[in-house]
Amino acid sequence: KRLLCMNRVNVGMSVCKCLGLCKHVNLLYRGDARPQSLSNVVWSLATIRLIDTHLIQKVSALAVASIHMFKPFELSTMLWAFAKLGTMENLVACSRAIFQASATHMMKSTEHFNFRCLATTAWAFATAKQHHTTLFRSIASQMLPMVHVANCQEMANTAWAFGTMNFHDEQLFTELARKALLNLEEFKPQELSNILWGFASNCFFDEPFFTSAA
Repeated sequence: KRLLCMNRVNVGMSVCKCLGLCKHVNLLYRGDARPQSLSNVVWSLATIRLIDTHLIQKVSALAVASIHMFKPFELSTMLWAFAKLGTMENLVACSRAIFQASATHMMKSTEHFNFRCLATTAWAFATAKQHHTTLFRSIASQMLPMVHVANCQEMANTAWAFGTMNFHDEQLFTELARKALLNLEEFKPQELSNILWGFASNCFFDEPFFTSAA
């Protein structure tokens, strides 16, 4: 009975997500290309793991054309979704276009992004294997004074992303290690594994943090 209830809940959630997706797709095809609609469409597709190549390509083209209108949360959510959808051969071109346009836009507006949006963006670029050294340098600079507000997942994703991109920023890693040490007991196993891997792969060693995490 419990398994049946869980299945019903999962089906119900999927139906709700599909209904939400249909709503935004209808708006999109009626000519409503607002950033929120575009972001919600690809987020829904990624969440329910549905690949619709034509729809994704349309969203990508519309997003690139209106990239300057995206709010930080809308942009980082969209990038997360494109990264989650993967790099299928027929999606590589539109994925590359959206990441390139986003990088150009963010270089002019990084100061408007909070830590969560920056961490999500860094994770998305790393997951999609979209290297952009200048953007990561800007992200690191903006993150540095905001590390104190980061939660465990955001710190882990940041370290993992920077490690994956092989981008070293000593000041940022030092602050992340210091904050992570204070919140060590709150880390989930995967989060702790990711932050340790991110530091190690970037040849960064903070003895107090590594010793306590051992």
